[in-house]
Amino acid sequence: MKLQKDIDALKRDWVKDPNWDIEETPGFEDHAEELLAFRKEQEAKWKANAEAKHLVSFEYKKQVIEDELDALDAFITDLPLDANYYHLRIATEQVFATLLLAEQIKRVGDLLEEAHSYDKYIRGN
Repeated sequence: MKLQKDIDALKRDWVKDPNWDIEETPGFEDHAEELLAFRKEQEAKWKANAEAKHLVSFEYKKQVIEDELDALDAFITDLPLDANYYHLRIATEQVFATLLLAEQIKRVGDLLEEAHSYDKYIRGN
């Protein structure tokens, strides 16, 4: 049985360098359940933080583009109905379509990243 200070020190060391399964640390077999729970909780926090940062960055960039498009749309509304107006409308719609496509690509990328992480975990790499 290890002292709580030893367990806490092990947790701090693992957080700095989580390249092993903390619950399998030699000498801490009696604490494997606690250490496993700690690892899973910490990994969930890291994943949530990474996803939040990525989402905030993506959403911010998307909002900036949408704001620019709204400004362009207001400008287009004041133009006379001629060929230039229609070219600008087409360009605006193409940008919106590109944003939708980017969102779909991001979702696929996230799913592939999750699958890759899971595969690495299963293989032990």
